[in-house]
Amino acid sequence: MSENLYQKYRPQIFDQVVGQESILKDLRKRNQNNSFAQAMLFEGITGCGKTTLQKIIAKQILCKSKDEKGNACNNCEFCQTVNEEKISNYYFEKNASNLGIDEVRQLEEIATKKTLSSAVAKVIIIDEFQEISNQRAMKNILKLLEMPLGNIYFLIGAMNGDKIDRAIKNRCALYKLQPLSVPEIVKYLMYICKEENILLDTTEKKQVIISLADTCMGSLRQAISNLERVIYSDLWSVKDLSDELSIISNENLNEMINQLLQGDINLLNNKITEDILKRIKFVLNIIFKHINGLELNTWQGQQIKAIKQCNIESIEHTIEQLNELNKFPYLPSDVIEFQIINIIRENKKRIIEAPKERQVRR
Repeated sequence: MSENLYQKYRPQIFDQVVGQESILKDLRKRNQNNSFAQAMLFEGITGCGKTTLQKIIAKQILCKSKDEKGNACNNCEFCQTVNEEKISNYYFEKNASNLGIDEVRQLEEIATKKTLSSAVAKVIIIDEFQEISNQRAMKNILKLLEMPLGNIYFLIGAMNGDKIDRAIKNRCALYKLQPLSVPEIVKYLMYICKEENILLDTTEKKQVIISLADTCMGSLRQAISNLERVIYSDLWSVKDLSDELSIISNENLNEMINQLLQGDINLLNNKITEDILKRIKFVLNIIFKHINGLELNTWQGQQIKAIKQCNIESIEHTIEQLNELNKFPYLPSDVIEFQIINIIRENKKRIIEAPKERQVRR
């Protein structure tokens, strides 16, 4: 088995990409017409396909040996440069948090200077763009985007587009990637197992696959990473997932959230880890946005469908108190339990005192 399943099974052409059908329809048409936008911004949660799409587009732009369907060959010098993330005089790929002065100069040189390369274009990929802290780097990138550079393509990835300068966003074609659905993730995990000659020959093993898809919050990369751990450590039961990886089903997670909002101390019978807290906050944030007018998509609705009647102030208070834990660089179990007890105590008090009209059913 490969040491890194996510890299091994990273899609190489548009037809292999999981989900994102409306975006793929757009990109396939652009590919057929050789009309990729010169600046493209991909927004979405980690592991939903941003970097994969950037790499595929880069190869589509650079490759001179496409097949009869118009797919990059994945074998030539240009494709290998992208696959191996090599910086060259026609290709630049960096995480924005690592963009220092030297890297910015290198980026500017690739973008603006003529070279003897046989490449028909230059591609610059900047991932995690919201992490740029160097204002000079931000200004220089904006300056490059404003220049008529012809055959220079900027492919930008970001988890949070709200943190990106509006002037940069206005110069990009924007693609908002959605979290992947559970069926989409299950299908791909089963495909990987088949390719790795792993038999899913019991109901328990199939339930493990479903649990991995059910608990990764729409991130295919997270699901594949957990699958790799399951395979190496032979964790083919739901109990193993809970004991070894602190992975619990959505059903159990929703029960924990209901206990938290209802002020039920029995919640502490569960082992609550940082990962579980992250999932709890994720669901609570969806509920809070919905209460305040957000129309949910199908995926978001599935995440909160089992949450019972709850008090509005309890949701606000719970989110605020869980966010307080962000100030700790490390969260030992006693700190988590102390904060959970405080939340439970306050929520129980609110349920007793709050009028019926301040309670909502989601």
